[in-house]
Amino acid sequence: MPDLSSTPSVSPETLAASIDQLLTDIAALPESERKTAEALVNDIENFHHKGLSSLLQSLAEDPHCASRLREAMAKPEVYAMLRRHNLVKPSAQESVLDALETLRPELAARGSDIALQHIVLPDSVELTWQGEPASAAQLSQIESTLKSACRWLKTVRFSNSPLSQEHQVQIVQIVDPRQQEAH
Repeated sequence: MPDLSSTPSVSPETLAASIDQLLTDIAALPESERKTAEALVNDIENFHHKGLSSLLQSLAEDPHCASRLREAMAKPEVYAMLRRHNLVKPSAQESVLDALETLRPELAARGSDIALQHIVLPDSVELTWQGEPASAAQLSQIESTLKSACRWLKTVRFSNSPLSQEHQVQIVQIVDPRQQEAH
């Protein structure tokens, strides 16, 4: 077993940023160099995926190891690595946040935004609307996008009313004047 005690301590965030920068640098290379570098990256990714996949399958077969594996996956760097290789599904929160990110450019163009307030498992989310009021069609598109990205999702609620005045349903209480006189 290699001695890992001398490995410099670098945060997972720093490593991820470095990898992203290197991939950006590779994309800027001349075509022949870029293709060689991309092939190397793909081969390394595939090699890691096969090894990690085999390791996870072996560990998951032993109940004691399976519980330790769950503990290890709680560490951000382990979870991030397994997510990068599509060996674990994204959390409910990640799925919702990723779906919201796809909606943000269009919402921003209209002076609006949405934020995740709560996830109520097993099947609901509560969002907060920010900015300009929305139409019923916009809200329907948001709900549809979220439900497509998060198959488990059944209910999308807003903690504040995003509808513009013309789309809001007003509740009017009709009072019988005869009942008022009786009081």
